[in-house]
Amino acid sequence: MPLPAIKLMSLVVKQLIGKPIANRVKEAAKNSPRFKNSVVLPLAQFYTRTTVQIKSRMLGIGKVESVEPISIERAVDLMGDFAGEVTIVVIAISLVFLEMHRQNQKVESTYDAYNDTIESLKDRVEQLELVVKNQTLQTEKMEEVVKNLNQTVFYSQHGITSKILNTTEEQKAAENKKSKS
Repeated sequence: MPLPAIKLMSLVVKQLIGKPIANRVKEAAKNSPRFKNSVVLPLAQFYTRTTVQIKSRMLGIGKVESVEPISIERAVDLMGDFAGEVTIVVIAISLVFLEMHRQNQKVESTYDAYNDTIESLKDRVEQLELVVKNQTLQTEKMEEVVKNLNQTVFYSQHGITSKILNTTEEQKAAENKKSKS
């Protein structure tokens, strides 16, 4: 997705989701003193202290001993905006994880398709091996038939009677039975 589209999407999410959440937090803090005093003010003070300390370290000033507390109105605005921003970050992270999951499923489906192709090729090779084996057996049988025909022709050309042929064929059948056993 191009960068301007990403910026536009983040602006839309911020306006449609982030701002309403920020406004609800601000409204809840204004309407509920307990929520304001137990949740909003401590979080806002912690956020302010942490931000000031990080900025002072980055500027090389050193450690700040104390940070001036912020006003209640500023704390409510700060935590409302913070809640809206956290919501946007959570949505962005969720979208990244969804995209990663989608990509993983795409890779898995490609992998499964390759495995299916390999399996079908293996099955086809096994079928072809059986066909070759059957054809080899048929070729051997045909060679035997041709050999027998050649002997019959040879015997008939040389005047050998059919009694000798029958005896020879009976001997071959007996030998085949012995070899099969």
